[in-house]
Amino acid sequence: MFDRYDPRDDDHRDLGESQERGWGSRGGGERVGSRQDEGGVFARQVDLPRGSERELVRERKRSYELNGREGETLATVAAFRVVQASDLRELLGHEHGQRSAQKSLEHLEAPGLLERIPMERRDDDVVVATDRGRDLLEANRREHAGERQQAFDAGLRKPRELTHDVQVYRTCRDAEAQIREQGGRVRRVVLDYELKRE
Repeated sequence: MFDRYDPRDDDHRDLGESQERGWGSRGGGERVGSRQDEGGVFARQVDLPRGSERELVRERKRSYELNGREGETLATVAAFRVVQASDLRELLGHEHGQRSAQKSLEHLEAPGLLERIPMERRDDDVVVATDRGRDLLEANRREHAGERQQAFDAGLRKPRELTHDVQVYRTCRDAEAQIREQGGRVRRVVLDYELKRE
């Protein structure tokens, strides 16, 4: 289709040169051109805000206001399919504390970008990206020539495997830290669902 909407046409963020950081790391809140990172492993493939201030992001006819941490969180959840809410509060809870992290999580849930799935104990609630959240990421995806794209998914696949699936994020986060310590970097994560499709 030739009339495809491209949100980059009317959004003039400075994309400058930068390096990516891990998804468990903390960083400043400047724009991409002045940061030492590019919004985390998963957010680097989408053109979303990078700073601490919320900016307008479009997906076809819908608009959302997101900041860098919220965009990174949305991309991380969509990459892993399901993440425990407490892990997201840790990711969001950088310099502003847990209360601010909870508000950011609620800010992503309110317009339907993320969905919280209640568990027996509130501390164990999990979060998944919704179709809207995945569509927002896809509409703002950057083209990386020759590089395989990170898959973004929505919804809960197999509720029976929820206990296992929430551990995948933590395991990968820890492995990513070790890879970075050895001078490497993670470009994307491939879950078993994607491997089975291929």
